[in-house]
Amino acid sequence: MVKAARADGWTGGLRHGFGPANWKWNLQGEPMKKLPSFPIATAILIVLFTPVTTFSQTYRFSAAVVGGSYANYGFTEVDLAFGPGSYDSNNRDAIFGTLNETLYYNPVADTVCQVGTVSVDPTNFSFAITSRGPHSSYGSADLNLSGDSTLAFDTGTMNLDGGQQAPMSLAIPVTGTVSLVDIAQSGNNYTTNTYNGPISYCFDINIDTTIQSASQQALTVSEYGQAGPEGELVSVGGINLYTGAGGDNTSRYSWSVPTVTAEAVPEPNLLTIFGCGLLTSWRLRRQREN
Repeated sequence: MVKAARADGWTGGLRHGFGPANWKWNLQGEPMKKLPSFPIATAILIVLFTPVTTFSQTYRFSAAVVGGSYANYGFTEVDLAFGPGSYDSNNRDAIFGTLNETLYYNPVADTVCQVGTVSVDPTNFSFAITSRGPHSSYGSADLNLSGDSTLAFDTGTMNLDGGQQAPMSLAIPVTGTVSLVDIAQSGNNYTTNTYNGPISYCFDINIDTTIQSASQQALTVSEYGQAGPEGELVSVGGINLYTGAGGDNTSRYSWSVPTVTAEAVPEPNLLTIFGCGLLTSWRLRRQREN
């Protein structure tokens, strides 16, 4: 069946140039006026160039870990002892190097989360363990720090106190083997307990992070930790050992990052995402019109 031509020039859906230039024809042959694209383009520009007033919460920095009064470098002992009065034969320290850290700071909730890595060297420690007395316990240890010369940490979300200070614990994971002969005295009786095999434990060093100032562009922070806490208990094969040595059953460490600037990490905001959505919609519409 052949359709008759209409007076306006429509012959079954094809437009022959009749009507104003800014008119389109729908599938029913009825004229539709184009919507101008100017309002959408204007909205996109307004959204994309509207200043963002939200507070950036992600910051990063890289710095060397230095020491305090113990030494001019950051370090931690990696020792084992039977307790006070016990010594190891080769008191070596694990030296901290470069710290790479990301801070997630929320000034509204007054919280911070610290995630990062720190290089460490050496990572292998071998030494003998002895204790004083006529019937002394003795042994040897061959220990390794886990992480392939790098220690990773994630503090989780921590509350800041009024001084903008957050306590951070850096876990030091240790694995290896020990050979131990533990001689215990009860009155005039002595008992001997031996163990030869693997050992795995973790000890912590405590570090205070202070946020000195904060802006959308940067955080000014410092970190400090230095103490000789009582050695942590490590029990293996029924024998009690402690992470401290040096005869006083304490673990020495030193950690200091003087005032450093952590730069803000650019993040997409809701207005930018919304503006990109508008831009995509506008371009698709222009393609359909053309």
